[in-house]
Amino acid sequence: QAPFGLGGVMKGAGGLSASELPRLEYFLRYAVGVYGWRMLSLIHPQQFHAEGGFSFQDETAFRSYAGVELCDVIKIRFRSETFRPAYALCVDHPRQCVVLAVRGSLDPADFLTDAVAYSLPFYDRRGRVAGSAHMGMLRAAEELLDEVRVPLLAAMRRHRGYELRMCGHSLGAGCAALMAALLKHRESFPHRFGAYAFACPPVADKALSESLQGEVTSVAAGDDVVCRLSLRALAELGKRAGSQARGAIVEMLRGEAERGPRGDE
Repeated sequence: QAPFGLGGVMKGAGGLSASELPRLEYFLRYAVGVYGWRMLSLIHPQQFHAEGGFSFQDETAFRSYAGVELCDVIKIRFRSETFRPAYALCVDHPRQCVVLAVRGSLDPADFLTDAVAYSLPFYDRRGRVAGSAHMGMLRAAEELLDEVRVPLLAAMRRHRGYELRMCGHSLGAGCAALMAALLKHRESFPHRFGAYAFACPPVADKALSESLQGEVTSVAAGDDVVCRLSLRALAELGKRAGSQARGAIVEMLRGEAERGPRGDE
């Protein structure tokens, strides 16, 4: 069962149809499960600690939550480094796809990746600028594709007709979205693919985002700050806060001047 509902899902400027929600909730299991036992024990404490429930091992907890058989796990890594988030690569036979689930921020190294938030030009395979992207998460997406390239392509050849589905939450969502951008604009990936980005940070500018409308489904829950937090947003917030603070000081001084000197009481 998904840890939170998707009733407020939006895609672009319009809403998703109700028929699409089960598909999103299905892949949400991967995006949440890849956090491993530490996060799952907080989300579902009763289920986690129940007899026969989740294990205190990340891979076992992930497979139990996402419903993945051991034989369908291709490659998995739960220890992250800067620009190298944790992930799970596995085969999903019911959906006839290979799933690459990327973990969100959990370890200190993940937050360092988040913090490298400057915009970087995004070049396509011809060396043209297709837009701009979050520097840290673009580097992470590039590193991750390089790491899984060989087993991923082998799995796609072995399971003919299957699609690649990437998914993640927060940092994982940003990496999944940018991996889709890499596969579309830079790589020569011969298979169908798509990405489900849950609570995706601002990782691409308007031009790059619009070019991925057919490949990336971005899910935002209400006013989630993660989906709106960027250096530009922080700069604008600081500018507005500074303007309001200056206005408040001016009003206070004006009031003091209008009252005049108080003298001795």
